[in-house]
Amino acid sequence: MRILVCRHGYPDYEHDSLTERGKMEAELLSRRLAPLKPTKIYCSILGRAKLTAKPTVEKTGVEPVICDWLQEYPLSARIFPERDGDMSWLCPWAIGHEEWFTDEKSISANDWPDCERCEGKGFREYQEKLRGKLDEIFAEHGLVREGAFYRATPEYEAHKDDVIIFFCHFGASMALLSALLPVSLITLWNGFNIDPTGVTEYMADKVDANRFIMRCIRLNDVSHFYGSDNEYVDPPRGGWYLPREKKDAPQV
Repeated sequence: MRILVCRHGYPDYEHDSLTERGKMEAELLSRRLAPLKPTKIYCSILGRAKLTAKPTVEKTGVEPVICDWLQEYPLSARIFPERDGDMSWLCPWAIGHEEWFTDEKSISANDWPDCERCEGKGFREYQEKLRGKLDEIFAEHGLVREGAFYRATPEYEAHKDDVIIFFCHFGASMALLSALLPVSLITLWNGFNIDPTGVTEYMADKVDANRFIMRCIRLNDVSHFYGSDNEYVDPPRGGWYLPREKKDAPQV
């Protein structure tokens, strides 16, 4: 079973849409995804994700399931007025590395929701929600969670070659990765990148007679740009999130 998580194309945040570049990126992505013959497609409720999914939906005829839990990560970091002034909302991945990584809890796979900036803000509960939603989907395809593993049910044989695609956002993509693997979400947000239409892929990897883990086999794959012979080959770099002095969250 293959699971692909796709970030939306280059965005027009003001209109929750895609730029012309983003539309071309979505088209190039669809040419890669459609031949995989996806079994199910899940998509964020936000317009930029829906528009990214649209070419793939049109090519495959698979109607997407629209999910509010795939929206961009909705939680603000904890705000300290003496450090942050009058900010009312602080995007977690706009906080500098030097602050996160001096808090030992922030890089712990188990304790990061209890670090100073996350404490009391509902991060652990939200991650449990995401994990539960993923587990419901995997169970429909014959894999049922048992602790850190997934147990194959008799139905799995009929679904072992299924291809499931998610269209969402940077913060949400990393949150799904943290929900599937024992990795701090703070480490992922602050140490890794996903470009517009970057694909993160997982496989159900058999570890013994009847148990599987979800193994991440590629992160931020933009190989659908290669050989496209156009200006969209190289993703833009640098400054893709808003500076800290902005009160509003980066809409990535």
